Amino acid sequence: MIKKKKKYTSKQKLVYVISTLVIMSFFFYLDFYFKEKKKEKINNGSFETFAVIEKVKSNVRKSGRYNSRKDVVYFYFIRNDTVFHRIENKQNHFIKKNDISLGNSFRIKIASTDYDVFEIDFNDKMKESIDIKSFINVYESERHEKILAK
Repeated sequence: MIKKKKKYTSKQKLVYVISTLVIMSFFFYLDFYFKEKKKEKINNGSFETFAVIEKVKSNVRKSGRYNSRKDVVYFYFIRNDTVFHRIENKQNHFIKKNDISLGNSFRIKIASTDYDVFEIDFNDKMKESIDIKSFINVYESERHEKILAK
């Protein structure tokens, strides 16, 4: 027995299209809202310092179902004699295009209320480098500390 294909009425098709558009617009709005919140935090109260690259991984597989790739940049910045480590995910081949290597320094603007909100300018390389052995290290997580130890 061959099953017959289910035929959708024009009303059902319209409902599917409208519901899909509503869901997509909701997610676009959420993305826009969080980007605006990030900009607002950085503009209202932030400080400038520089970030030093401590590890780069290029062409890393993203987690999930899809076989897409990304570049991961591990860096640290210093605030009040404390070293904070952060991770930045970028599109694939970003590291190679911008010639990013270990020890490079870049300008970074960080929200003073939330250190996880930052803007880093990978086009503005600095020539200074800092030795972090004399500072207190604050890692983002134990996993991050183990990754950097490798």
